[in-house]
Amino acid sequence: MRRAGRRFFTLAAVGAIALSVGTSAASAQEEDEFGWFYRAELSAVLTGGNSIANTFGLGFTIRSIWETTELQVRGRGLRTNTGTVTRTAVGTIDDFVVDKNNNTEVTAENYFLRGRLDRYINDIFFYFGGLGWERNTFAGFNSRITAVVGAGNTWMNHETSKFSTTYGLTFTQQDDVVNNPDIADTFIGAQLGADYWLQMTSSTAFESLFLADANFSDLNDLRFDWTNAIEVKISDTLAFRTALQLLFDNQPALTTIPLEQPAGTPTGELVTTPLGKFDTQFTLSLVADF
Repeated sequence: MRRAGRRFFTLAAVGAIALSVGTSAASAQEEDEFGWFYRAELSAVLTGGNSIANTFGLGFTIRSIWETTELQVRGRGLRTNTGTVTRTAVGTIDDFVVDKNNNTEVTAENYFLRGRLDRYINDIFFYFGGLGWERNTFAGFNSRITAVVGAGNTWMNHETSKFSTTYGLTFTQQDDVVNNPDIADTFIGAQLGADYWLQMTSSTAFESLFLADANFSDLNDLRFDWTNAIEVKISDTLAFRTALQLLFDNQPALTTIPLEQPAGTPTGELVTTPLGKFDTQFTLSLVADF
């Protein structure tokens, strides 16, 4: 695992330890809407035998709610390894031994860590500041750091439904895997967000999170992150969460690929080309709230 991945999972482990430390405090807060709240999320898929693949995800959320202020810190990491099984027969056609070789490589990996502090002016209006870091080498960037300041509106805040929107100015610094000289790696932009939550039944809730970013230096540089999730409680603490995340980047990062002649003969040279604009991620996780 890369160094950035190890750093993220170290932070996630610290968050998990904080969950166990804060359990007694959270129990005392069940009757109070203010205080500290913790969430841990785990997803894993393992495949062996004739095919090899494993996916492991770990996430956490820490929230602190006061009378007019709310702090939220969220982090998540996801890593997928995929392997191929190569078999070779050694010997004669009537007498041979099969050698099996397993080759495994990382085929998906992304991490993020975000924090935001909200200050409420009244029941409808609030302002906020936030800082986030993310890494997704398969989407073309080693690191993206974004600072944001802005304001928001709470349009709905009921026991069974909540809806809010945010609008902010951003400062972004991005380190791409393949440098693109035509795009600045540091820029100022704008951000638009929308959060919706609905309690569908006593045990089932729906959540939709939307976040769009624009680059003032290049108005064609637009991207958004849209996640829709359904969560089903299986106890007071545990729940299953199914989420579909759609990522869009109108000016995706570059990647290098081998150049071949029309007949398929390798030339030994590399060329750069943009990655795809869309990425999707489907996860099924076990969630614990404290």
